[in-house]
Amino acid sequence: MPEAIFIRNGWYAGEEDPANHENPWYVNVFFKDRDMRKSDKSLMDILVSELWRGHAAITAECLHHAHSHCISLLIDHDGTDMEKKHLAYLLARKIRDTVYAGRTTISRNKLFRGEGLGIIGLEFEGPQLEYR
Repeated sequence: MPEAIFIRNGWYAGEEDPANHENPWYVNVFFKDRDMRKSDKSLMDILVSELWRGHAAITAECLHHAHSHCISLLIDHDGTDMEKKHLAYLLARKIRDTVYAGRTTISRNKLFRGEGLGIIGLEFEGPQLEYR
């Protein structure tokens, strides 16, 4: 069972139920390696870096639930240097572009399986991503 680090708006928030959040935007990171705990900014840097370099893959599962959707990203952390420019903008833009291109998955917050070291879930309200 992987350890989960829960981040909402870039801040560590514990493992809370997303339905209770005022702002539904969050990133939920599952690590297979228990020793890979890093700071929130470091995790976001890794996510954006891997997305930008094309190392992230959109998962193939799809599941809808009540009032929000979750985009799940499989991230392969290779320990390389991270790009830090326009962190949140690049993250939101990359995911939004993927949604518009129809290459995304809508999935419920749950346990994921994959070949990468981490799996990311991004939840938001409505049919499209809006960075807040």
